[in-house]
Amino acid sequence: MNRRDIFRLAGKVGLVALAQQVPWSWLERAGLVAEYFAEAAMPQNYRIRSGELIADTQLGLAGIVGHQVHSGNATWAVSEVTSGPYVRPSGVTKVFKAEVTVAGSGTSQYRFDFLINRNLVGVSAFQWPIYYSGGANADALFYVAKESGFTNYYTYSNAGTKLTSDQWNFIAQARNQPDGTTGTPAITDTFVRSRMRLSVPAGVTGSFYLCPVYANWYSKPVVVITIDDGDETAYTEAFSYMSARNIPGAIGLNRVGSGTPVSTEQVTEMMAAGWSVHNHGDTHAHMATLSESELVDEVHGCITHWAGRGITLDPHTFLLPFGERNDLVDSVLSRYYQYSMLATGATFPLWDGVPSPYKVSRRPMDNPATLSAMRGTLADAIKYGHALVFYGHKLVAGAASGQTEIADFKALIDDLCRLRESNVIQIRNLADLFTGLTNPRQVRR
Repeated sequence: MNRRDIFRLAGKVGLVALAQQVPWSWLERAGLVAEYFAEAAMPQNYRIRSGELIADTQLGLAGIVGHQVHSGNATWAVSEVTSGPYVRPSGVTKVFKAEVTVAGSGTSQYRFDFLINRNLVGVSAFQWPIYYSGGANADALFYVAKESGFTNYYTYSNAGTKLTSDQWNFIAQARNQPDGTTGTPAITDTFVRSRMRLSVPAGVTGSFYLCPVYANWYSKPVVVITIDDGDETAYTEAFSYMSARNIPGAIGLNRVGSGTPVSTEQVTEMMAAGWSVHNHGDTHAHMATLSESELVDEVHGCITHWAGRGITLDPHTFLLPFGERNDLVDSVLSRYYQYSMLATGATFPLWDGVPSPYKVSRRPMDNPATLSAMRGTLADAIKYGHALVFYGHKLVAGAASGQTEIADFKALIDDLCRLRESNVIQIRNLADLFTGLTNPRQVRR
């Protein structure tokens, strides 16, 4: 009996075996509990568990406990939105829009209060989507309180960071890791109120679209390895190490490559082994500086170049050189692609499709990124049931800035192997990650 068979039969025992090979401290941080191992069947659209409503905007403004200015002198306008791109997740009928129409002289806050009646036993995490468009340093907090006066309560935020403007912020926060605790709440208590509180600094206007708050959404974590620029180490180091472990990946190509370019024969072999191959711009230009016609040339030039060598690039996902974009770049890419990948960010949820298709996050493997930091991001993906796309460039020993350290890369791949064998994660190429949203079923390798 091999290890995979043992895990299939053992369930919880598999976690013990995994802990012998992966540091327990970061498995614990990841929130790996028995319930995640109990659901070994392949999830539809990666979803293992649907969320429970904690704060329901679908009740409408008249159906909640109340909403009002919390502090500050900004002017707020509040309304209900029942259709359009800001109504998420799929199936939701109503969200709230809160707009700062006149900036305040200091920090200004607005709150929405909801009636609840439950304890927090069995809650692993809170999740809620917020779309924000406006000035910098806006944020959102979520509270759960034992009483209507908010004397004893937990506070959760966007992992301590501010909201990113002009895109979806899918916030996920572990229940047992609140940003603040006021009074003496306990998870066994009955909580009667929840609150969403929005905040903007002095001089800032903007619009928030507030969607329902859920608990316990969980999707099968998916991890992808991408290598940009087409240096031959994508083949000699990354592909060589990954293929021996039956791990697919993705490579981003341009016309000229990097260093010693990967050959057509090597790319063909990688594709045959299950790698996806992606457009990384014809000349690896700073696309945010280009005109519309130049952007079109960057897209088509790369496609044509590799087509002439018998290589068909993935038609759905573009890898942004330097991770740079603007509205014009998004507009041009949307004519040809469904997704484009940044060079910043961490994990992202999949339980309601891709949050912002032309701003999809990737996590760097390049120096100065550390193995510890990469493992921490991986732990977060597991904790919240998110997708995680790593990217690197030339793989060398003693990596300089912008290069991937071989030893760290191999250690990360070994971690992924162990997690896949324990049925904690899936590993896919980049094309399969997105096709899996609608056709997720895949034979485990």
